[in-house]
Amino acid sequence: MPTIRPTREEDLPFLADLLDGIFRRSRGIMDQSMLTDFPLVFAPANWRNGRVVYQDDRLVAHAALWRREAVINGERLVIGVLVSVATHPDYRQRGYAAEAVMSLQAQMYEEEYDLGLLWTGVPDFYRKLNWEPVERRGATIVLQPARLAQEWPADVAIARFDPQHAKAVYEMHERESIRFLRSPQESRTLLDLPKIDTWMATRAGQVVGYLVHATGCNKRGLIEYGGELDAIVTLACHVTRRQPASTELPLLAYHVRPALIDWAQKLGLPLAPLHSSKGFGHEMILRVRRDRISTYHCTQLFAWGLDHA
Repeated sequence: MPTIRPTREEDLPFLADLLDGIFRRSRGIMDQSMLTDFPLVFAPANWRNGRVVYQDDRLVAHAALWRREAVINGERLVIGVLVSVATHPDYRQRGYAAEAVMSLQAQMYEEEYDLGLLWTGVPDFYRKLNWEPVERRGATIVLQPARLAQEWPADVAIARFDPQHAKAVYEMHERESIRFLRSPQESRTLLDLPKIDTWMATRAGQVVGYLVHATGCNKRGLIEYGGELDAIVTLACHVTRRQPASTELPLLAYHVRPALIDWAQKLGLPLAPLHSSKGFGHEMILRVRRDRISTYHCTQLFAWGLDHA
């Protein structure tokens, strides 16, 4: 029989080998690792929310929860983001990953989470475990250097993120009406993720906007922003013009920023429905506390940004 238990420190080298083999090396990606791409998921404080499966003295499957608190227009919800569900190819079709996921689902019920949330390319696997797809609202704006060559909407100074900007970024994010809560340290850790480039806009010496450009295999495009609209679109123009001429840079425009979509429409920029915040795959939910989770909550759930696991 397999052994299923929470993650321990001694599991980490074997876990890195398993997850990187499935999600990185099999795709030809050698310069990223799951454990450093998701440092808060694999931090010691979160080991109790992981599940490792051993068979034949070998780590063969894994799943983890990342506990987050979300704010939806002033209401707080406890959300478990399900991440890094994987089984070694030699041990598939034995139910190991499903057992790990069901163990975490039981934990969500015991600890009274409100909602589970995940992204996946294999939705049928999760449908059997009572997860349901949720349609994202918003649009993917396709930015092209040539289309934005003369566009400069705001009189702001632009600079790369510096540690002195950390407090301003944190405060702007915390003003968003729909967001995952972050501590200042979590915010800084997310800004330091691999292949993340953050830009700041200042006016009269005050920070008025920020924009995150991600080039990793798991996060790609302009995935998070905050502050004043004209600062955000100016930052988007700046980053886009720095790309090769043939680039099509996706800007994820969530439904909480309709003015951003209006800006793109006025410029005649290409738009596509925001079916998934990764551009492909499916986002799904598990209604743990049905007495608290309504259709309204499901329609308001939006972007992940740097929280996107």
